[in-house]
Amino acid sequence: MNLYGSWNVSLLDKGDLAEAIHRHLQSIRKYVRAQDIVDYLAQPNVQQKHGLKKTISLATAQRWMHMMDFRWTKSPSGQYVDGHKRDDVVTYHQKKILPLIAELFIHMRTWKDGLEEASDEPHPHTQHVVLWFHDESTFYANDRCKVYWVHRNKTAKPHPKGEGASLMVADF
Repeated sequence: MNLYGSWNVSLLDKGDLAEAIHRHLQSIRKYVRAQDIVDYLAQPNVQQKHGLKKTISLATAQRWMHMMDFRWTKSPSGQYVDGHKRDDVVTYHQKKILPLIAELFIHMRTWKDGLEEASDEPHPHTQHVVLWFHDESTFYANDRCKVYWVHRNKTAKPHPKGEGASLMVADF
């Protein structure tokens, strides 16, 4: 005998409660929480519609998230989309940047293993060109959450590199 009463079916299996919760979570969009289910079921109109006397606990909401195929995990990540393959960008690189680098290359020194100069031949030009490359990092005011409740049917999709205002730090 069960000390806490008798039951054999979850409330999620009765009626359209699971569907209503799914609709509510979809209205929240990407970052859903188990607490959102608790808050949703605390609304008097929802309780009346589904015949509930009170809301559920956070632990129950977390179990229900699993029953509804959500998992607390990293977001499925797709490719970054930043426009570097746009036709105008590709054309600019091929017609302007790469020819310029090729033209400057004859004025540059080349190195073996980064220690000794590759050629002992005198350069026809007296001034050398040093081509500087830099690495950069961008920090965003509203960085994405990496771990949250993800439905099992969620698939990776391309997304922009950042969200919100940004601060770029470059290092040469």
